[in-house]
Amino acid sequence: GTGAPYAVDTIELPFENPTNALIICGGNDFLSDGSAVIGTMQGDVWRVEGLDQPMDRPGTARWTRIAAGLHHLQGVVVENDEIYGLGRDQITRLHDINGDGEIDFYECFSQAYETSAAGHDFICGLERDAAGNFYTVSGNQGLLRISSDGQQAELLATGFRNPDGLCTLPDGTVTIPCSEGTWTPASMICAVRTPEAPSEHVQHFGHGGPRDGQPPQLPLAYLPRTLDNSSGGQVYVDSNRWGPLEGQLVHFSFGAGTHFLVLRDAVDDQLQAAVVPLPGDFRSGVHRGRFRPQDGQLY
Repeated sequence: GTGAPYAVDTIELPFENPTNALIICGGNDFLSDGSAVIGTMQGDVWRVEGLDQPMDRPGTARWTRIAAGLHHLQGVVVENDEIYGLGRDQITRLHDINGDGEIDFYECFSQAYETSAAGHDFICGLERDAAGNFYTVSGNQGLLRISSDGQQAELLATGFRNPDGLCTLPDGTVTIPCSEGTWTPASMICAVRTPEAPSEHVQHFGHGGPRDGQPPQLPLAYLPRTLDNSSGGQVYVDSNRWGPLEGQLVHFSFGAGTHFLVLRDAVDDQLQAAVVPLPGDFRSGVHRGRFRPQDGQLY
């Protein structure tokens, strides 16, 4: 890319491949050797090597399908080179037992959450905090914190319409996108302060109608339709390669194929934000993003 101050470089997808597998990316993370792990909506997991080519002398990224047959992968987390894939049915931990680079054993790590029979309500976004807990979100059930052993799921908030991802912040706050529709007047970014211990108080952000006769919680920000008609997830900027934006939040748009800077604030304990378009367009809508530890860049 030639944009400034941030440039967008495109790594081509191998649409022509030996098994004619479709590739609709649903999640990404990185192994310790710098290669990427990509989960797809079709249930495949790909390993991508060759990302360290100099941008002025680009080379060829090598894609290898290392797993197949999972269900609607919409989130990937890599921890100590262990790969966790978020499916519509379960979180699957993938094992390469013989060390040949391909997955030999598919372990059901967690079925603690409820799935959804609705064709337009997916289980989207997988994050993990420093204590080892996992987070995911759906319109059917809401924001969930799953224990580090995968056995328990704690409901933290409800009322999200078609939430396509989420982000965990260093202070324990979780951000969730929603797309406009029933009980959601415009696409929006919500923010939930997660309690350290289980709590009976579950915040509600509107979708599904009022709860207990109370108005819904206010979002972090509403997004006008002309800017974002279908919201993706967010990513926290933990890289000093992004200069003055380190420590800020980036929001993705699936509908507009672009991204935004989210400037957060709190007034009288009410979280709020301003949303600023960032330069650069992508070739398709954006669901997920990760900063790669090896180069500090956003993928």
